[in-house]
Amino acid sequence: MRDGMLVVTGRLKDLVILQGRNYYPHDIELAAERSHPDLRPGFSAAFCVGGERSEELVLALEVSRHHRVADDEPLFQAVRSELAGTVGVLPSEILLLRQNSIPRTSSGKIQRGACRASFLDGTLEVIGRWRPERSGQAAIDDPSSWINEYLLAWAREELELEPGALHADTPLPDLGIDSLAATRLVVALEARLGRRVEVAELWSQPTVGALARHLAALQTADPPGGGPTTPAFRVRPPAEPDRVTDVARWPEYRALRARLDQLDGQGIESPFFQVHEGVTGSHAMIAGRRVLNFANYNYLGLSGDPEVTRAAQDAVARWGSSVSASRVVSGERPIHAELEGEIARFIGVDDAIVFIGGHPANVSTISHLFSTDDVILCDALMHNSAVQGAEFSGARRLTFPHNDWRTLDTILQRVRGRHRRALVVIEGVYSADGDVPDLRRFVEVKERHDAMLMVDEAHSLGVLGTTGRGLAEHAGVDARAVDIWMGTLSKSLASCGGYIAGSAALVEYLKYTAPGFVYSVGITPSNAAAALAALRTLIAEPERVATLRERAATFLRCCRAEGLDTGASAGTPVIPVIVGDSLRAAKLSAMLLAAGVNVQPMVAPAVPNDRARLRFFIASTHTEAEIETTVRLVVESLRELEQSEGVRAASAGTSDVLSTGVGG
Repeated sequence: MRDGMLVVTGRLKDLVILQGRNYYPHDIELAAERSHPDLRPGFSAAFCVGGERSEELVLALEVSRHHRVADDEPLFQAVRSELAGTVGVLPSEILLLRQNSIPRTSSGKIQRGACRASFLDGTLEVIGRWRPERSGQAAIDDPSSWINEYLLAWAREELELEPGALHADTPLPDLGIDSLAATRLVVALEARLGRRVEVAELWSQPTVGALARHLAALQTADPPGGGPTTPAFRVRPPAEPDRVTDVARWPEYRALRARLDQLDGQGIESPFFQVHEGVTGSHAMIAGRRVLNFANYNYLGLSGDPEVTRAAQDAVARWGSSVSASRVVSGERPIHAELEGEIARFIGVDDAIVFIGGHPANVSTISHLFSTDDVILCDALMHNSAVQGAEFSGARRLTFPHNDWRTLDTILQRVRGRHRRALVVIEGVYSADGDVPDLRRFVEVKERHDAMLMVDEAHSLGVLGTTGRGLAEHAGVDARAVDIWMGTLSKSLASCGGYIAGSAALVEYLKYTAPGFVYSVGITPSNAAAALAALRTLIAEPERVATLRERAATFLRCCRAEGLDTGASAGTPVIPVIVGDSLRAAKLSAMLLAAGVNVQPMVAPAVPNDRARLRFFIASTHTEAEIETTVRLVVESLRELEQSEGVRAASAGTSDVLSTGVGG
C-alpha cells in the first residue's frame, strides 16, 4: 500500500480482454489448433485490436503444406465451433498464414506483439481470411451468434458430427438427439446462459439457428439478475444448498404435477396406471368393462395360455415363490439352466444368462463390460435401459441417426482409434415406430472397425423371422455374427425377466462378475418356468408367428387406406398412429377407451410433441374383424375431435396436424 493505493507489481502477462473478461491467449490458441488437422500445433497467435466500440479478437494460424483453399470454410467453422464450445469466445477475424511465416523469437517462441504489429501494417503472409459479413462488433452484439456457435460446437463434440456438415439451417432432428442427449444439452445451455432451459424449448424450434435465436431473444428480454445482457456466455454461480426435503415442493415434482393437472383441466381421465382385471391379452377388463386391448406386449397370446399357467403353478409348488438368494450364493435351481440353454439354442449362440428384469439386464451388462477408455454408439431411438447402461459405464457415449449405418461407419472411422473398445447398440424392432434395422449392414460396419455389436430384441424375439427367432433369422444373418443379444421374457415369452445371450466366455464372465446378476436375487421359479413353457410352445407352434405377422399387416393396411400417419412402421406388431400433439393424443386415447378400445398415448418428452401418437401393439389373438373395427373407431374419433375443436385446414398452431391425420 502506498499513500492509500494498492500497487501490484510483477511481470506483465499476455492477456486478451474481451467485454471486460480476461482470457489467456495460450488457451485460445490451443483450442483453435486442436480443432482441425490442417493447423500446425504451436504456430498460432491470439491478440486483440481496437474495434469501433471495444477490443476485437484476431487469430493468426499457420496451416500445413497440404492444406487446400477448398478446405478453408470447414476449417473456419471448426475453429469457431471449438472456441465457442470450450473457451466461450468468437474471433472477429481468422487469418491463415503460410508455413513458417508467423513471427517468432530465435528460441521458437511466438511473438504475439510482433504478429499484431504485422497484422496492423499488413505485412503478414496471409493465404486465407475469415471475417463476418457485418462488422465484428455487430456479430458480437448479437447473442444468437454466440449461442448458435455453441450449439454447433456441442453437437460436434457430443454427437461426433462433421463440422462441415453443421450449420445454422441444420434441422434439429437431423442431429440425432435422443432424450438423454437432450437433457445433457439443456444442462450445458443452463450453465452457459445462467437461466432455466426447458427440454420442450429444444423441440419447439425447427433448426439450430432458430433455437439460437429463440434462446437469444429470451436472454435479451429477461437477462439474469435484471442486469444488461452481455454477449459472452454467463457461467452459473455455484448453487445454493437446497434445504428443501419435502419432495412435493421440488420443481421437478411440480413440473410433473403440472403435466398431470393439464389432463385434469381438460376433463381427461389419466390413461396411466389403469387397473386391468384378470388376464390381459387382446382383450382386457377395465372398470368392469371388456374392451379391445392394444396396450400390452402379449404378442403370441401365451400369457394366460393353460400350459404356460400350469408350468408356473407347478414350479411354485416344487421350488416355492422365490429362490430367496442370489444364484451365485444359493439361489440356483434346475429350471434356470434349462431356460438359459433353451434360449441359447433357439437364438443360435453358445449360452445365455437370465436377469431379474430386462432393464437391469441392459444397464448391468453394458455398464459392466465397458468403461472410461471405451466408446459406445447408440441409435438415436435406443431404449432408455441401454442408454442408461452406456451412461453408467463412464464410456464416451455417441448417438448416430436412427438406423443410419452409413453415418455410424463415418463416426467409427474417426473415433475408433482413440478408444480401447467400441460397442454399437441397436434394437431388433424399435418400440416407438415398429421399424427394423438392416442387420447385415450393421454387422459389416462393426467388423470393419473391430467394434462389438449388441442387439436389443425385446420386441423382436417371437416376432421377426419365419419361426420367431428374431432379427438374425429375419435378416438371414448368422446369430454368432452379433456379439451380444439381449431380450426380455415379458413379451412373447409371457413372463418377467431379461436375458443376455452370446459366446460361452461372455456369459461365464457375466455370471461371475456382473453386479446386476451377482448381487441380485435369481429370477423366481414361476417366471422361469412360464418363460420356458412359452418358448417351447413357440418352437412347437410357429404358426402363431405367421398369424401375428398377418394381423399386423392387416392393421397397417387398414390404417394406410384411411390415410392415417403410421410413421416408419415396417409391418411389425408395433404400429403408431401419429396425431402430432401430446394433448390430442391423450384425448383420443380417452375417447377410444369410451368406445371400447384400450390404446395408450405416447407423448412428449418420450417423443417430440409434433410426433405424439397412439401406439398400437398387435397380438396374434386379435381377429381381422376386431382390427377393422378399431381402425374405423380411430378415424371416427379423430373426425369427432376435429369437429369439437373447430379445426379448419388453414388454421394455425397444432390444429393443422390433425387435419393431415385422416385422409379424405
